[in-house]
Amino acid sequence: NTPYTILNDEDEEIFAHKFPYVLEFNYKEQEFILINVHYKAYGDGILNLNNENDEEYKRLQASQLIHNYIVTNFDNKNVIILGDFNDLIIEESNLNNVFTPFVANQYMFSDYSIATGDVSNYSYPSWPSHIDHIILSNELFNNYSYITNTINVETYFLYGLADYYKYISDHRPIAINLNIP
Repeated sequence: NTPYTILNDEDEEIFAHKFPYVLEFNYKEQEFILINVHYKAYGDGILNLNNENDEEYKRLQASQLIHNYIVTNFDNKNVIILGDFNDLIIEESNLNNVFTPFVANQYMFSDYSIATGDVSNYSYPSWPSHIDHIILSNELFNNYSYITNTINVETYFLYGLADYYKYISDHRPIAINLNIP
């Protein structure tokens, strides 16, 4: 189907002025929902629930809005949420985790092993950090096997990451291979 953006104008700042982008498609006679996000960047790593301008608080709000949208519109569907979440999966304290709406509600980060693995595979190597993620609804991770990897794009450019940063992005892509029978 034709891709479209979701949510309301009052949510624009929460998503760094880049509304979530949805693509509904069928593959092998099964329906899938892909939601591409770009969360607010920066912050100090501390979630301040008393400050609506706090970057982490905006990311928590974004997670809640996306979760609520999925429950309202795509409950029991094969949903993939991916993009630049600008935050870590693993936090020193669960009190600072902006992904609690997903963690508490039957979603799985397919890139968890990247986030907990070797720094050389992080999606944002210049920091270094792993802030780009792929989240699967339980309908997907309960029914399909998958492999998620960082694509080390620097190996394809003459001058490595410098060329990639100059022409494409400062984030490496994260790819998933879902085994759909």
